[in-house]
Amino acid sequence: MQVYRAQGMEAAAANVALVTRDAPALAEVLISSRSLALWRAALAHVAAEPEWSLVLPKEVALALVAALARVVGSLEGLEVLEQLPDLAKSLQPDGYAVFTSEAEREVASAVRVNTILDALDAYLWAQKPSALPPQIRRLADHEYANGAAVDGAADPDATRIIRGPDHNTPLRQFVEDPNSHWGVAFELDARCMLCMLPLRVREPTDADSGSTALLAAVTAFPCGHVFHEACAVDGGCGVCFGSSLASLASLAAQ
Repeated sequence: MQVYRAQGMEAAAANVALVTRDAPALAEVLISSRSLALWRAALAHVAAEPEWSLVLPKEVALALVAALARVVGSLEGLEVLEQLPDLAKSLQPDGYAVFTSEAEREVASAVRVNTILDALDAYLWAQKPSALPPQIRRLADHEYANGAAVDGAADPDATRIIRGPDHNTPLRQFVEDPNSHWGVAFELDARCMLCMLPLRVREPTDADSGSTALLAAVTAFPCGHVFHEACAVDGGCGVCFGSSLASLASLAAQ
């Protein structure tokens, strides 16, 4: 069973515990699982077999119910328990007291989270006037990397040869969400409109640890389309450009 758990096969590990009627092992598997379907199936199996009442003390059953409430939430956990009337009846009134206590904790936690977020939001908006706009920040980064702009008294061609980059090339534009100063919001599971790969691409950074690094270089345009920075090499929205060409082609055909 430990092999199944090590490989992330929670259902197989729970099945072994159910077949062998190993109550402590079943409790260990379920407490570490966030699968509502696994909880529902395992508890239904326990409630359907009278032999489990001999190997599952009430204290262990109450511990499982408490873990169920913490893992899936008080309302969802109560719905699972109500679908097993025999098990629910055997745990009265302590079983329902567990869900009541968990519901109170959830409400208190939500209040604390809202208080923290309200204070954080007020602080961030209070700092907005002093925030450096992305366009200006990009200008500073560009100057640090490439030096100051070309001196007007110098020969442009000679200066370009010496300095390397063309300072007359426009900097990329930045689009800001009007509701915040943190940039543009987009879906985390969105895909690049050009290569159709996920915008949030991860690559392994350590073969031994299995850790990953996020390749988050994306470009957003005023139209709302978001691309990988490497895909948007033309400095414009390829989707809107393609739509414009299609519209022009249809007009020309008319």
